Amino acid sequence: MARAHGRSAGSHASSLAIALALAISGGAPALAQTQPQSTPAQTTPAQTTQTQDSGPADIVVTAFKRAETSLKVPAAIAVLGGNDLRTVGVNSVNDVQNLVPGVVIGNGAFGTNVTIRGVTSSDQTSKGELGIAFNIDGAFIGRGQEQGVAFFDIDRVEVLRGPQGTLYGRSSTGGAINVITKKPVLDRFEGYVRVEAGNYDTRRAEAAINVPITPVLAVRLAGNVNDRDGFLRPVDTTVSGATGTTALSAAGQPAKGDQKDRTGRFSILFKPSDDLSATLVATVGHIGGVGPGGALLSNLNAGGSKAFEIVPNPIPSWQDQNFANFNGQLTSRMGAVQLDVLGAYQHFSARNQITGNANPYDTGSDSAPGVFLLDQYTGRFNTTQFEARLSNAEPGVVDYVVGANYYYEKIHESDHNWKAPVDTWTDTSTWITAIDPVNTTTHKSYGVFGQATVHLSDKIGLIGGLRYSNNENGRVGTFAVNVATADDPSCTYPNDCIGGPNSGTEKDHKVTWKVGLNYQADPANLFYASIATGFKAGGFNDYDPATGKSVVPYGPESMTAYEIGYKGRPLPGLTFTSSAYYYDYAKDQINGLALFVGSAGVTGVLYTQLAPVEIYGWENEARYQVDRNTAVSLGVAYAHSRIRSLKTGYLGYLTGVFADWAGYRLPNLPSITVNGSITHNVDLANGAQVRLRLASKYSSSYLLSDYANAVQYRQSPFTRSDASVTYATDGDQLTVQLFVENIENKLQKTFGPNGYNGAYGGFTGSVASAETNGTSFPVGSVNFSTSLPRLYGVRLAVKF
Repeated sequence: MARAHGRSAGSHASSLAIALALAISGGAPALAQTQPQSTPAQTTPAQTTQTQDSGPADIVVTAFKRAETSLKVPAAIAVLGGNDLRTVGVNSVNDVQNLVPGVVIGNGAFGTNVTIRGVTSSDQTSKGELGIAFNIDGAFIGRGQEQGVAFFDIDRVEVLRGPQGTLYGRSSTGGAINVITKKPVLDRFEGYVRVEAGNYDTRRAEAAINVPITPVLAVRLAGNVNDRDGFLRPVDTTVSGATGTTALSAAGQPAKGDQKDRTGRFSILFKPSDDLSATLVATVGHIGGVGPGGALLSNLNAGGSKAFEIVPNPIPSWQDQNFANFNGQLTSRMGAVQLDVLGAYQHFSARNQITGNANPYDTGSDSAPGVFLLDQYTGRFNTTQFEARLSNAEPGVVDYVVGANYYYEKIHESDHNWKAPVDTWTDTSTWITAIDPVNTTTHKSYGVFGQATVHLSDKIGLIGGLRYSNNENGRVGTFAVNVATADDPSCTYPNDCIGGPNSGTEKDHKVTWKVGLNYQADPANLFYASIATGFKAGGFNDYDPATGKSVVPYGPESMTAYEIGYKGRPLPGLTFTSSAYYYDYAKDQINGLALFVGSAGVTGVLYTQLAPVEIYGWENEARYQVDRNTAVSLGVAYAHSRIRSLKTGYLGYLTGVFADWAGYRLPNLPSITVNGSITHNVDLANGAQVRLRLASKYSSSYLLSDYANAVQYRQSPFTRSDASVTYATDGDQLTVQLFVENIENKLQKTFGPNGYNGAYGGFTGSVASAETNGTSFPVGSVNFSTSLPRLYGVRLAVKF
């Protein structure tokens, strides 16, 4: 099936034992921890961050939009300290899943897709909304294409699990990821240079310099370059179809799944007094390369080197993306009140040609005698946002934050999907338009919010929060479906294909709230309980099969979450956090396909429904500082999900009999995950150190769902292990590291599937078994985005 404005989407015990043995007592996801502190801190976060491998320290976070130490935040939060992100293998947000339980991150044609505790967004198109709020320096990043940029010169990354509807508003149903870059400092001249070389011809470089200009003015310059070849290799393949047999050559075709980007950042700090500061950050960058690819299910099942092989596509794949983001923040303390004002403008442009690597004779029932698939995408995103907050400048009986925000995003795009006949692909006049929405889409939102903690005593605090949000999503454009160029020569490649009207609008408003109780048993131990709500704005479907109308709105997503937890230091050297949660996910936006009949055949059109779902789980994270040079950590998470009611599947729109998904699990949510690590430092006589690190992640199986075809796919249980040896001089002025990531060299399915052409429902119209493995399908019929392969190399860093 094609898509309209989005692609349709031994023993466990022995494996767990192996992972635990590797962990010893290893990798808690709370990678940065804090010393106990009785009141929230109002300090500069950039000056206090550490990571799990650096030892305990006072870590100040701003997850609740006020500065406080992480062990004082009554919520499930993991903090990844920026100084050592590269040391633990974090090059972008995609790598966070290797360190934080409950997080799965995939990549599709529309960029990064984040899932936290089973909550995600299955509509990544321009009309869709995110399920996880992704923010850089407090500014919301609304599109997956913009989220996958490389991390560099980062202070910390905060991962908030659970709905954040009060402080973050829409698109935070499942949580939030906050990336905070390093800011200029006034009191020192400093900088660093890091370089890396590894397999897949990996070449990375990163540098930053901080320059105090005057006692009240400082600037910071930073930049990075990342180059890595792809790992999905086209290989010579012979395919058969209705017109005979075709030999496809891989000669000259580069591997897919590469990385090629350059980014620069300029930051300036003006701080005339302790009570007033202003920061401006400008970031510009380019993303190029071949682009993403999909690993073939049949080859993943075969395993070994076969898993990295894909079917050639003679039509080239490439991406050309540029972005420029500007972010300013003013902080002013006026007696007992602190004012924070944030303003941001983001521009992102994309010009991509992403080709499919499925068997061209098995890419959809309407593709005979065989077609190569490709997506020609152009888009321009412009986003403006503001937020103003008032909070108490010093801790008091009532700690509060109140504010208002405004967000406006405008997207111009053409998402042109082509079918190029195998026998005549060199003649672009024979290419057929599968779909082509040519649209201008806008997302507008404003809200007012407040959250406060009332300290009834030194030990007991009550939390209350409330937010009102108003949202409007609109689109003006056209939608072409299955247009043969013989019928409309204006649709000849590479021209836009202008079809019928495709304009629509959806407006909604929502009140979200939070209540909670905190019990600070002593300065080192906090117990908390909360009930919180989250939501995602509504939207509209391109086509509604029930009414036959072209654009029909659907309502917002909503959730109520119940959580209890503990965080603290129950024993000297031991930091422990635990949280149990239950999600009443009353309205989950789930995407399938409806069928739309065009002049050249039938096409699947993305179709969103609201379904009731429940999710619950228990997460535990521990870190133990054995001695000055040795630390072990362990994170264990359990999760369960169940769809209460959902009937969908494209065949139902023809027969009236839909697949019943009631009782089935959500995708990308393993029942058990274990993250472990052990670090040990060896002191040398000259003050230098040799640092050893071993980390491993175990995941039980999870599912990926194709709601259109009524099929689920199973990702088998797996382990993913990393190791490194680092030599560091006294004060870390020079560090040299040898590293290996994903020692097992196994690829895990993280997003998809695409290219399915098997039987509806896998069997007889009911949802297929989780064991569906593709062995009965022709080679190359189903493909997935995957995790990265084994990467190894050397890193060198100089600090001054």
